[in-house]
Amino acid sequence: MNVRDRSLRASAPVLLLLGGIVMTLVFTAPPSSLASDIQLKGFKIVEENGPAPWRIQAAEASVRNKSLVALRDIRAQMLEGAVEKVWARGDRGLYNTDTRILDLEGDTRAGTVSGFHFSAPTLRWDGNSSIITSQGGVELTASRLRVQGRTLSYNISTGIMFITGDVRARWLLDGRTP
Repeated sequence: MNVRDRSLRASAPVLLLLGGIVMTLVFTAPPSSLASDIQLKGFKIVEENGPAPWRIQAAEASVRNKSLVALRDIRAQMLEGAVEKVWARGDRGLYNTDTRILDLEGDTRAGTVSGFHFSAPTLRWDGNSSIITSQGGVELTASRLRVQGRTLSYNISTGIMFITGDVRARWLLDGRTP
């Protein structure tokens, strides 16, 4: 006897609405793994609300509830027109679709189109205010400049960045990189 399972776990496409974002999902997981979270591969969200559009991509995602998505291998970009203005990446993180906050951790890095790059143990990207923050140590580098401190606050809309707490800066005048 040949029985074909037509439940959701047998690859039926499903539309899912997360905080106003529509995604098409295809389930291929066995029934036991669907009991906890919805697992996604090749996750992508494009946010068009707020000061500028931005995009979040992740290799894998796990939907925890209607507004919280756990992500792995993440890249986020804020766009100005069709041009990338700011990018951020992290090994893992959480995205809250209600508050539009992306928390990144594990080898987190970010950069601007003007050539500033910063790294920290964690980064928080607030989509509503267009501000990236970090605590627990941060390092900013540019062509001949390196600045280290405890906290970072970068307003993407204005381009103003603050690094505070035991700040140390090094400016190299001989052309070597910091």
